[in-house]
Amino acid sequence: MQKTTLSSIYPRVLSLVLLLLSAAFLVPTAAAAEEAAPVFISEFMPKNKAMLRDADGDFSDWIELENGSDAPISLAGWQLSDSLSKPGWTLPERILAPGERLLVFADGKDRREGELHTDFSLSEGETLCLRDPAGTLADRAFCSVSTADLSLIRTADGSFSETQYPSPGWPNTDAGYDSWQRTLVPSGPFVISEVCVFDREANYGWKDGADWLEIHNITEEDCPLNGYSLSDKESEPRRWTFPDVTLGAGEYLRVYCADFVQASLYTTGFSLSSEAEQLYLTAPDGTLADYISLRGIPYDGSYGRVDGEPGWFYFAERTPSSENGEGFRRVSRMPEALTEDGVFDGVKRVTVEFGGAGSLYYTLDGSRPTRESEHYTGPITLTETCVVRVVCIEDGALPSAPLTQSYFLNEGHSLPVLSLATDSPYAFDSMYASAWRDVELAANLALYEKNGSFSVPCGVKLNGATSLILPKKNMSIRFRSVYGAPELLYDCFDGGVDHFTNLLLRSGQDFKAAILRNELCCAMAQKATDSVLVQRFQYGVLYINGKYHGIYALEEKANEQMFADHNGVSRESVTVCEPPFSENDEIYEQLLLPCLSTDMSVEANYRALCDKMDMDSLIDWVILEGWSANKDLTSGNLRFGRSSEGDGKWHLIFYDLDATLSVPYMCFDLLSPVSLNMRQIGTILSALLENADFRARLLQRAAELLSGPLSNEALLAEIDLLAEQLEPEVARNHRFINTDPASWDWNIAYLRNLATEEDWQASCVEMLCRYLSVTEEERALYFGE
Repeated sequence: MQKTTLSSIYPRVLSLVLLLLSAAFLVPTAAAAEEAAPVFISEFMPKNKAMLRDADGDFSDWIELENGSDAPISLAGWQLSDSLSKPGWTLPERILAPGERLLVFADGKDRREGELHTDFSLSEGETLCLRDPAGTLADRAFCSVSTADLSLIRTADGSFSETQYPSPGWPNTDAGYDSWQRTLVPSGPFVISEVCVFDREANYGWKDGADWLEIHNITEEDCPLNGYSLSDKESEPRRWTFPDVTLGAGEYLRVYCADFVQASLYTTGFSLSSEAEQLYLTAPDGTLADYISLRGIPYDGSYGRVDGEPGWFYFAERTPSSENGEGFRRVSRMPEALTEDGVFDGVKRVTVEFGGAGSLYYTLDGSRPTRESEHYTGPITLTETCVVRVVCIEDGALPSAPLTQSYFLNEGHSLPVLSLATDSPYAFDSMYASAWRDVELAANLALYEKNGSFSVPCGVKLNGATSLILPKKNMSIRFRSVYGAPELLYDCFDGGVDHFTNLLLRSGQDFKAAILRNELCCAMAQKATDSVLVQRFQYGVLYINGKYHGIYALEEKANEQMFADHNGVSRESVTVCEPPFSENDEIYEQLLLPCLSTDMSVEANYRALCDKMDMDSLIDWVILEGWSANKDLTSGNLRFGRSSEGDGKWHLIFYDLDATLSVPYMCFDLLSPVSLNMRQIGTILSALLENADFRARLLQRAAELLSGPLSNEALLAEIDLLAEQLEPEVARNHRFINTDPASWDWNIAYLRNLATEEDWQASCVEMLCRYLSVTEEERALYFGE
């Protein structure tokens, strides 16, 4: 099975490509190079943003050379370059003692006296080369790191490995990192004392928690902060400037990092990432007062300083506006799974093993392990389905992120299996039972299907409105760097999109009936049009903390990221709006106001609206909603989206389709006089139906779709296809919800009857023609006899 883990697959792919390219040049391996020359590249950082400053105060790329021999070596005539095809920059006369290391900054400054600086800088994808005085290639390394402030260190086998714990000038060990950290003494008067990314307990009305940082006056006197600035970009040091405020001796000030400014709080206007981020505190005179590189901050923890100690520490507990508690230089390395997880049928037991650098602790109920959990001392034998979560705790380090492995024994499922493990089952059960929609909890989501799998940390919260009162609730899955993965890298729907920031676990309101109405309408729409955004999905059987929870659909979430993925644009360029719109909304001015104030039968007015609205999208959406007879199309159950990088026009999103395909007389009800008068979309449609061209396009397109991808034959085929997938799982699903499985058979028969005996296609034509007052001649023209 292929599995998405915490680390991104992209740097590994790039490294493989570069390795193959180097083979073409017959470059010796790193181990061979080390044997051939006593001096070698021991560590380097291709993208230094806030880790090590040179004598000029700049964050320059750097290279560490080491003498691996037992004799002093002169570096005169040795050369460094960023390419296999050029000789490079010549080092000056320097004697390197046995085991000694030399730092060389790679920034183009070209200095051979004092602090050394090459005439080139490093970039991702380049090959760093070291040649001896004879011009022979002595060592080389690939610049495969794309994330700032990670270094590449030489390991025992001669290869390079990336690390978030660099040790410039010191051994590439935990002790070496600690030694380097002890050289980083703050100057004051102000320091960045603590940083927390995604504090869900301090959201102050913000939807998704709050990022914050803490400024500390480390002097023994009052000091004014006004004129100091904060930024997450070195090139823009004054993104946010402190107001007129003075911090007393030893006092702390908390500043919130959000993408907006709130007058009642100190808010910077930019947010933070725990995966890779930099923060700069700049003094009024423009000098850098303090800086910090955020790397792998644990969920519910923070990163900052310990009073009286140099360097940086991780904290298990946040301490806003007060002295930080016990700090740890590092986070323990994740344990390693020695037994593959997944689905096991026809077995009596599964024995699982794990490895790690420190002490291992595990749980079997989905919860996050602690020091109080079961101590792992050897293989674990499983005789029933469960989730095994394991943490590693090394000396002098915070516990690792949990490794999550799900094992399904003899469950006999025909659908893919989904596993949701929550850090606190008790907190999740409370959230679920109380229908708390605004609470997001740390979790892990895994999928096991025939051709692959993933297991990835995430956040989970309840989703929807009406569905919150149901016994099977919809859940929103959010991938964030604070949980350990900023996105899921996996093609969930065989659609070419292999990265997601959000997903839905959807049961829907149809869970006691046909189960498939929403997905049926989405599948039909996907085959009918590419002008309307439609959610992709796949069915699965969901387990929560190792316990069966019935049939769910894993779906895309109808939001900005989905719009961006489908249209090949950036999320930042996308705006998604949901009615009702106010007069202050841009979409109101662009779409609603022209329809309220101008005559759309006038061609110039209509063309002006076409410049703002994609009419193909609107027409296809109207037909899809009309065909599905969506009874739940309220003023808030539709969404418009657009991208400044695309055509700039508004497009429609087709979603939330549980209340569909029930009674024929509801077909095209959105065009009834009552509907046109009660919804904002009705205002737009009423105006546009006065335009002969729009009305003709709508009828022509309806004729095409209703006789083809939305025909009775197509509907019946899709019902049968989805029902075939669900049927083997229905009996167990209905036992779980205390419902007679025969009700599902009845509902599927009812849907089939709509496509056959009730002639759903004819009902659509009839109701569309009635609401548009279609003449006999027009009906014959578009729909035949």
